[in-house]
Amino acid sequence: MLLVSWKGTRFEVAGILRNVVDLALSKDPANPVSDDRLMNRAKAILLIGAIFKAVEPDEGEEFSERRELERLMGQAAAKRKQPKASRKEKSSHGSGATTPTVKA
Repeated sequence: MLLVSWKGTRFEVAGILRNVVDLALSKDPANPVSDDRLMNRAKAILLIGAIFKAVEPDEGEEFSERRELERLMGQAAAKRKQPKASRKEKSSHGSGATTPTVKA
């Protein structure tokens, strides 16, 4: 489930980024921009892209992210199993009614 969510978010961010770049590099008759300014914008976008591409995760970061993902997956699995355990407890008591504890 988390993987599907991650892929969907990544797709959405890529689409938004594509729209922003298209707007930054397009010529709008209502708001004229010189070719030099469009070229400077394109160079800036390439520079920002190179900076993001050059970033590498820390050695421990990938491991800790994987651990966090495993922890979240474990929690989700535990939540899915919990209602089944509750149903088993109710069925072991017969009608599902609980017997009060009496102290002597």
